[in-house]
Amino acid sequence: MVNDVEAIVEISLVDSPEHRNWLLVLEQMESGLDRASRTATLGRLATVTAAAAEELAAPTPSAEWKLPSAELGQIPAELVERARDVLINQQKLIGEIRQARSAIALHLAAVRTVQQGTGQSIYVDVTS
Repeated sequence: MVNDVEAIVEISLVDSPEHRNWLLVLEQMESGLDRASRTATLGRLATVTAAAAEELAAPTPSAEWKLPSAELGQIPAELVERARDVLINQQKLIGEIRQARSAIALHLAAVRTVQQGTGQSIYVDVTS
């Protein structure tokens, strides 16, 4: 009998509005992470195909992120681990973006050191 009551209580907690709202928030955060991770991966490629560029430019629900309501309440205990995973993955992605930003800054600095051409050829034709 006690197990039946515990099962009913557990089912009612999982089906609560608070639980559903937190699930929605976590799903939005995970979707945003997936998109940001794909964008970061494509950004590391030497060339981005037209299809990939279109995918990145396409509006998605995760691109329309809104801060969750303060009335969301305390996160249900059964979702805490999932929220921790989101946080860990966000921190990893932030680190990757910082590294990419530093690499780009170095590349830009190298490009800026190249002087503008004077209109004269800078290559020597050795085939003639």
